[in-house]
Amino acid sequence: MTDGAAALAGLTVVGANHRSSTARLRDSLYLDGSLLPGFLAHLRGAGVRQALVLSTCDRVEVQTAGGDPDRDAEAVRRLFADRAGLAPAALDTHLYRLEGAQALRHIYHAGGL
Repeated sequence: MTDGAAALAGLTVVGANHRSSTARLRDSLYLDGSLLPGFLAHLRGAGVRQALVLSTCDRVEVQTAGGDPDRDAEAVRRLFADRAGLAPAALDTHLYRLEGAQALRHIYHAGGL
């Protein structure tokens, strides 16, 4: 596997947007700047190597790289569930998960999902 292919293999996006979830859920997931250090520390503690958080009125998502996509996605899902005060499974129909080239296209697409 080339370095580029390996990097894509570890790229994951997990989030909720205006198409996948309600405004109420997005409000409960919203992370302002003061909450980011603790949120990122929890991700690090769960084994996530690199993460970027995007939190707006239309979407809340975490982009991870360099790790195991399943582990990273599950860590984000659990933290989102904690923020929303829900069981992780309750978020399954509201979150999107993208990996590899699909995640990369999403990150660079101006219109989101």
